[in-house]
Amino acid sequence: MICKAHKFQHYQTDSYYFSSGRHSQTFVETVKLFCERCGDLKETTRTAFCGYTDYHKLPDWAKSITTRAWHLDA
Repeated sequence: MICKAHKFQHYQTDSYYFSSGRHSQTFVETVKLFCERCGDLKETTRTAFCGYTDYHKLPDWAKSITTRAWHLDA
């Protein structure tokens, strides 16, 4: 079904962090949305990189992530 005016609703949020170097971490948040009219899915991803001494510079959404993806560690 083709939808002319999408009305997206929040479906799921996945967030995690992983070690991307000796003293650095990468934080990832993926938000999944769906259109309640036609069922289309939309996905947005944002990432933040953090060096060992730069944790205080992270945005608040990245500071709230506590799940570590061990399988992605460098």
